[in-house]
Amino acid sequence: MKKVILGTTALVLTAGVAFADAHAGVSVGGSAEIWVNDLGSDIQFNNDVELTFSGSGETDGGLGFGFDYAFVDGSEDNNEVYISGSWGKLTVGDVDDALQKVAGIGDIGFDGLGVDNVAELGRGIGDSNGVLYSNTIGAASIYLSMNQDTGLDDMAIGVSFDAGPVTIGIGYEDTTGFTTLGSDAIDGVTAVDLSGSFGAVGFDILWIDHDLSTNYGAILSYDAGVATIKLGVSDTDASAGTLATVDLPGGSAVGVGFETDLGGGASLSGGVVDNDVDTVWDLGIGMSF
Repeated sequence: MKKVILGTTALVLTAGVAFADAHAGVSVGGSAEIWVNDLGSDIQFNNDVELTFSGSGETDGGLGFGFDYAFVDGSEDNNEVYISGSWGKLTVGDVDDALQKVAGIGDIGFDGLGVDNVAELGRGIGDSNGVLYSNTIGAASIYLSMNQDTGLDDMAIGVSFDAGPVTIGIGYEDTTGFTTLGSDAIDGVTAVDLSGSFGAVGFDILWIDHDLSTNYGAILSYDAGVATIKLGVSDTDASAGTLATVDLPGGSAVGVGFETDLGGGASLSGGVVDNDVDTVWDLGIGMSF
């Protein structure tokens, strides 16, 4: 009986090696971070490790296919599978919705200090367990998505136009009946994003409007050679109760940050933000492998 088991095991291992040789488009990567912050209560020391897997291939008929899978500190963080062709790309899994693809600003600091959270209030309500279609036609990139969150079918559409140094993104998300951000329902979210760069100066400006608030935000950057300096501002007219439900301390935020390349796959970044209630900060090193 033992000989049979060993023989079967050897057969499985051999088949696995042959499969790997025939599908060589699988890669493994990773990153690690260490940082210190004070988010208004006390100084904290943090770290995380991310392990990523990705694979790609193509059928005899020219259909592309692949996957992306990520673990952060041992827990699944992202899971996407896609097929692609001349008709575009179809992705299923933990996808960003179509509005998120065309509208959203970055943040200040190493791990993010919340400048973008104020501006993006209501953006990406349905951002998991979904399907995303994308295609590029000339200077336009088109996105369509459907996500299922809290039992609702969340539909979104987004279009971005590349106009040389400036990119314009316009998105709409149908979230009929969604009430997580307050006692009143959000029936739709509209967003406009303007981003680009002129020489060493970069910018990203965001406007979002829905039933509970209108939000604004901008991130400006300057490449000073040894480091990139960032300035972020954001504001919203949402009520204090609405802000409390999504862990935003105040209705506005302003901050300054920096990031610099240390070489060898390591970078140093940090920032300081006034979020209307506290002054928060962080500083950390990111490492890619």
